[in-house]
Amino acid sequence: MSCQSRPSTWSARSKRPWRREPGCSSRWPEVSLQLSIVTPERTLVELVVDSVLAPGAEGEFGVLPAHEPYLTVLQAGEVRYEVGGQSQRVRIGGGFAEVTQERVTVLATSGEPT
Repeated sequence: MSCQSRPSTWSARSKRPWRREPGCSSRWPEVSLQLSIVTPERTLVELVVDSVLAPGAEGEFGVLPAHEPYLTVLQAGEVRYEVGGQSQRVRIGGGFAEVTQERVTVLATSGEPT
């Protein structure tokens, strides 16, 4: 059985009411989000976070736990992440990001915490 975890926010809001499939859990999945930000010289960040905002090549994008898998090019800018309500930043010089349901891996050409 396939259970939809939540209504999509990708497109315009549906006019149909959303109903959970019978037998599906009534709660959202309890998934943590591991963030790794790595440069050729060192690992800048390796911790569990609540959310991530990153500068994608086509604009900034956000990631929450249970996000669909995603691979993208990053432009120079700031990767922002939130841990326990506290926002933190790392400046990167571009690179790549791989997103899975439980992990965000940023392979940056350069970087430093701000």
